[in-house]
Amino acid sequence: MTSKRPRRRVAVDLTPLLPGGDNGGSKVMTLQLLRELPVIAEDLEFVLLTNQASHHEVASLQTETVTCMSASELRDTHGDRLLEKIGAELLFCPFTAPLFASRSIPLVSVVYDLQNVTYPNFFSPDECRARNEAIGSACARAIKVVCISDYVRRRLIDFADVEPRRVHTVYIGLTRSAGRPAPAKVDAVLKTMSLDRGNYVFYPANFWPHKNHAILLTAFGIFRDRNPDSRLQLVCTGA
Repeated sequence: MTSKRPRRRVAVDLTPLLPGGDNGGSKVMTLQLLRELPVIAEDLEFVLLTNQASHHEVASLQTETVTCMSASELRDTHGDRLLEKIGAELLFCPFTAPLFASRSIPLVSVVYDLQNVTYPNFFSPDECRARNEAIGSACARAIKVVCISDYVRRRLIDFADVEPRRVHTVYIGLTRSAGRPAPAKVDAVLKTMSLDRGNYVFYPANFWPHKNHAILLTAFGIFRDRNPDSRLQLVCTGA
């Protein structure tokens, strides 16, 4: 009888994960990915490195092959020693910045966009600098860089002067729909917000400049001016 081959260990840096919705869509993508990866990659096990503020949000991801560890509790923020301590053979950074990068352990990072390059006016100088450093460091260190669209891949290759063979497009997809809540639950929520079914516009987006709420509000204002008797309302989620 042959012994079962031991699983290889992947460290996932979730320390940039914020409570609530302040990470935007990158958080949704990351959490969904971490629910599905252990299912399709049975030969791997995952160690999720978390921060104290959001540790409780990812604790539900733990399974036989997924473990959550608070990075601060490991008492060592240096990549080489931390990754060696947990026995990692690969570091995955779904929030781009390779904070725990090690020269001896391969790294894969995800880059979502280069807004700080195309629209620097959306960010403070410090935010632009931090984004540039994160993307530059990821491109310099990673064996593979994942982009969420071909457009981002092309922009990244031009901006960071990274070899095209190391940059791959992997599209974001949801493996399951959110489903439809019970009508009674919908009615209860609408009632608390004084909304009527079919009589509102829903915009689920953080209040970031690039989400363009200014134009949305302008367009909605024009509509209301042209249709003064309309009861249509605008609902914005924020984070």
